[in-house]
Amino acid sequence: MLRILNEPTAAALAYGLDRERQGIVAVYDFGGGTFDISILKLDSGVYQVLATGGDTYLGGDDIDQALMVLLTRELSDRHGVEALTPRELQQLRDAAERAKKETSFSQRVEISLQLADHDVAYTRTLTREELESIARPIVERTVGPCRTALEDAGLTPAEIDAVVLVGGSTRMPLVKRTVQEIFGKAPYDSLNPDEVVAVGAAIQADVLGGNRRDTLLLDVVPLSLGIETVGGMMSVLIPRNTTIPTQLREHYTTFVDNQTGININVYQGEREFVRDNRHLASFTLGPLPALPAGMPKIEVTFTIDADGILHVRARDMRTGTEQGMDIRPSYGLTEEEIRRMLMESVERAEQDIGERMIAEARNESQALLHATRRTLEKHPDLIDAEEAQAVESAIRHLEEAAAGQDHRSMRRAAEELERITEPFAQRVLNSTVQSGFAKRGIEEV
Repeated sequence: MLRILNEPTAAALAYGLDRERQGIVAVYDFGGGTFDISILKLDSGVYQVLATGGDTYLGGDDIDQALMVLLTRELSDRHGVEALTPRELQQLRDAAERAKKETSFSQRVEISLQLADHDVAYTRTLTREELESIARPIVERTVGPCRTALEDAGLTPAEIDAVVLVGGSTRMPLVKRTVQEIFGKAPYDSLNPDEVVAVGAAIQADVLGGNRRDTLLLDVVPLSLGIETVGGMMSVLIPRNTTIPTQLREHYTTFVDNQTGININVYQGEREFVRDNRHLASFTLGPLPALPAGMPKIEVTFTIDADGILHVRARDMRTGTEQGMDIRPSYGLTEEEIRRMLMESVERAEQDIGERMIAEARNESQALLHATRRTLEKHPDLIDAEEAQAVESAIRHLEEAAAGQDHRSMRRAAEELERITEPFAQRVLNSTVQSGFAKRGIEEV
């Protein structure tokens, strides 16, 4: 075992579609027992699955079964055969499958059966048109999942650049016509559909074996990649052993008010805190508008291309301000260093996780304290003295807990503060809503 490669990507790879810089590929996989549809987006060598669908109880076997029903009915009408023996049933199944396959290449085929247990010789001619009338309701059941996958991906058929056929049932001319009707273009069908996935996997094996350099080399990330978040914690975007090329993104926000810049610190490693991981690079996203904590929406994207280059991009979704840099994560790392970092993460996992639980609870507590104080300052008229005293007592209790090392105490104190401030928060919400309506005319409302 060299590498695991998913089937839709392998099929696209077999047709050399990975050599394109970008495009959208639909992989229509209609085999003997299942039907799958996958929509893939290729961007600079990175395949991203946009949508999948299908029917796990739909396949070429259903066409065989429908043809068997017709043949069984004729055996009963013409020869009085009401119950086939297991051996005869297998003969009939084999004949139906063979006829289905042969009509993919011939307009008509001869079906000939010698049912020894009933001493019956049965022959009939099956035309392609006749088989297609039997198979059409089954093949049309693939249309719905295809359209659903397109909707899920937010695409129209015209936006699909290529369609790849996988599975023996796609040899049928009826299936090819149906696929062309769905996507509005002729599908790729020059390769053996039974083997196209294996061909793609074999191409990868050939590349991994060092025998060819003219195609995409899928490698894996040796150590997790991520950024530093509040409290010095590691937020992983690309976990170790992720196949490359790959692209992943996460959304973050600010922790303090009026930040006009955000430092993006990129790290590599398996530990819970960045102090124990390998620092790769830093850059600053800005200038940003000064907003309250939690308001900015920052999208961070990690892309690793086929050459192993990590492209880090951070974007403020409100203003569109963007900044980034390119890094080679594996530069300067030996196999021994990677092994050492992995062993340390295992040996110290319990301690690291315990520290992370404390840090996360402390961050959540501090965020709650900040929001509570800010709301009290902004709406002093919405809380009476007795209630304010109870809130202040809960605040002090949470502050004391947050200064300690017991994450359970922090969470209990935070829950108590939320419980006590719930009526006050409801009054603030109602006041805000009423104020918003008061500034609008009846027509606007």
